[in-house]
Amino acid sequence: MIVAGAIAGLAYMPFIGDALSVEQGLRFAAQGALISLLLFGFEIFVAQGAASESLRRAPFAVVFCTKALISTCLIMAAYWIGGHILFPGRFADSAPLLHLARDIGYALGVALVLQFVLMVRTIVGGRVLTNLLLGRYHQPLSEERIFMFLDVVGSTALAERLGGVGAHSMISRIFFDVAQETARYGGETHEYVGDEVIVTWPLLRSGENLRCIDCYFAIWDRLEAKASWYRREFGAVPEFRVGLHGGPIVAGECGDDKREIVYFGDTINTTARLQEACKRYRCSLLVSGDLMSRIDLPAHYSLVGLGAARLRGREQEVELFTLERKLFGT
Repeated sequence: MIVAGAIAGLAYMPFIGDALSVEQGLRFAAQGALISLLLFGFEIFVAQGAASESLRRAPFAVVFCTKALISTCLIMAAYWIGGHILFPGRFADSAPLLHLARDIGYALGVALVLQFVLMVRTIVGGRVLTNLLLGRYHQPLSEERIFMFLDVVGSTALAERLGGVGAHSMISRIFFDVAQETARYGGETHEYVGDEVIVTWPLLRSGENLRCIDCYFAIWDRLEAKASWYRREFGAVPEFRVGLHGGPIVAGECGDDKREIVYFGDTINTTARLQEACKRYRCSLLVSGDLMSRIDLPAHYSLVGLGAARLRGREQEVELFTLERKLFGT
């Protein structure tokens, strides 16, 4: 990241119109590296942090303009540090106002392009955008993935009580809170379908596969911590049911006017059926035996076996489990 910024700084040198020198090269490389450090530091630690949640919930145009303005200021700060602290008084400036206008224009242009790409990334999804650009799934590929189907409980009753707009506002806020935890645990939001969200992870080593379990409990903790806010705003505390399963799928690009990466396979259908079966088993989480066999469960979780069941649309039975957290000291 820093090296790329330094290279970008050197690439800007021919546009300044002055005689080039090694010392100037060092200055522009340092400024480029500092710009990269400030911009990505802001994006990772501030823009994506808890303090910026209200900004991320704002309309697209507000978020885009605000972040572009902040990015422009950070770039100009890097210019100032490079010209007055790192290399003070080394370069005469015969037309300071003209050069200031040039630098502001360049900074604004970079900020607009960068923030537009980042905003498109939030719409499409970071992994999806990268894979579409690289053409990874232009031809269908087989891979193994974990899927989480999370369904908000009682959405019909919410719509009757709050009205369509009110119910949508509540579900939208729930999904925003859910997304904070799925991102924290490395999950990729694949799709929102009505009152349901589909999240996926690569099926990897057993220790890494635990992320989906940790994510489930983190979502509960987050929503419970905000229970009073939900009760005050919407008159209800959100509840949900989750199905978790993992296995082989086929992934590939689909569409023309809107391209997406689509997953096919029995793994997805089984996960959806697990989520549906939560109601029958009166629990908020069902995990398949196939997935549990590929997770090393730590001591603070308690695994509860529910036996084998034939889920809707499947001929073979699936071993079902739910999970609980052990109380401290037990």
